[in-house]
Amino acid sequence: MASFTLVFSNDAENQVISFRDPRAIFSHPTERDNFIRYMAVMYNKGYNLSFESVKSISEGAGYTYDDFVLSYYKYFIGELNLVQVKDLKTYVSVSTVTAVATPTAASKPVETKPVEKQPEVLNYRDDVKEYVSRIFESFTDARSNCKSSGMLDYFDEMVPVDNTYYRELYKLKYNPILRDDYPERTDLVFRMNKLMDYYFELSASSFKSWFAYIFPNKEFTKQDINAYSKYLVDVAYAYSNSFLTFYSPVVPMESFFKQKVIVYDVPPELILAFLVAESRLAPFSFRVEQKGNYAYAVSMGLSHILIDADLLDIDYPEFGNKNVDRYTFDFLSSYYLGNTFGKEDIFSDMDLLTVRGSSLYCSIMLELIYQRLYDYYYGVYFLGQ
Repeated sequence: MASFTLVFSNDAENQVISFRDPRAIFSHPTERDNFIRYMAVMYNKGYNLSFESVKSISEGAGYTYDDFVLSYYKYFIGELNLVQVKDLKTYVSVSTVTAVATPTAASKPVETKPVEKQPEVLNYRDDVKEYVSRIFESFTDARSNCKSSGMLDYFDEMVPVDNTYYRELYKLKYNPILRDDYPERTDLVFRMNKLMDYYFELSASSFKSWFAYIFPNKEFTKQDINAYSKYLVDVAYAYSNSFLTFYSPVVPMESFFKQKVIVYDVPPELILAFLVAESRLAPFSFRVEQKGNYAYAVSMGLSHILIDADLLDIDYPEFGNKNVDRYTFDFLSSYYLGNTFGKEDIFSDMDLLTVRGSSLYCSIMLELIYQRLYDYYYGVYFLGQ
């Protein structure tokens, strides 16, 4: 197979990166850091942005989501320690800061669907809270397909949770085997454990606040922290290292989405960094996007994938508009996971509340973003276009 190299600056001796190794972009510190920042901008601000817009947002004053993701990636690979990252804040929009604290109302940019005006975004909404709580209870009862000890039993389901036939038919495709023998595991679990311990040492962390909101009569014990930390790390590693391959049965209408996606370019440490940025590792967290009292979309779970409100089974007059619009969940589900457009016939919103489901959607999305940025770099630096 023919090989090629990309030169990212005039300092060719130090700045050459070969893409024969799919993760080589992460081997050079300068370009690795920029690449991760740009991936973060696209995940947070919109995946159809031009490369110039992505670069401008990343370099702009006051935008820190990209720095947050990069810092936690460095934390998980051992370049930074917890003291250096624990007090970092993220901007979910240019003007609103969300700290690692009690969830509050915050603005989050709409992904790629235009709206007439900036929507209001709420973290607390009781109709969604009740809906989410019921789903989690079903994960330990009627819908349970995995059995773990303690609180982990609420988050460990295999996906798709509500479609046994497809879950068994494509078991390893959707639910890769979790391993505990990879060399990075000891250090990664240690770092995850330290971060989770820190969340519970705070008087009011986002994780603790969300847990109390969704599970008011439950306790997240030290044993739960240890088990959850190991599970988060093992799931991220599994989805990053199983070469999961997804084909779209149709040629995607949007250039961002590929007809074939192989998840292998994004390391587990980066997946974990995005989960920290989006949810502070709380799989029971959500954000409701609404105009006035009308809720039109929800992002929830560890990776906060955006889904149309009408797909949630919430019978409330001002929840949804009886018309399913296309957001990230529907794009990924219908192109790569077998759903019919605008329906939940295989994967559903409840899959986003599982660790596996959030990691599956996040890993596919990050792989697509990686490929888009790769195309930008390839065109600009290699072909000179």
